[in-house]
Amino acid sequence: MLNENIDCNQAMQIGFYLAQETARSFYEVVDNLQQTAKGRAQNVSNIFIEACRNVAMGLTYWSYSGERYFKNSEVNKENMVRFRL
Repeated sequence: MLNENIDCNQAMQIGFYLAQETARSFYEVVDNLQQTAKGRAQNVSNIFIEACRNVAMGLTYWSYSGERYFKNSEVNKENMVRFRL
């Protein structure tokens, strides 16, 4: 936030937008792979897609559970974070 000179609300909105765009791009690639792969290549393509999903989910989980962005003390029982402005 400080590097970009934006406030917390703007950072959250930008982060949400980037996450949506990244997910949209991922599903476009998935569609392209599934449309072009035939036979054995389709099986390999499906395994590759699932592996990419697992890596993305694992990195996301690691980022938050490993306290990369938020300390456990900042996350309440409902897994919500209260920002101090």
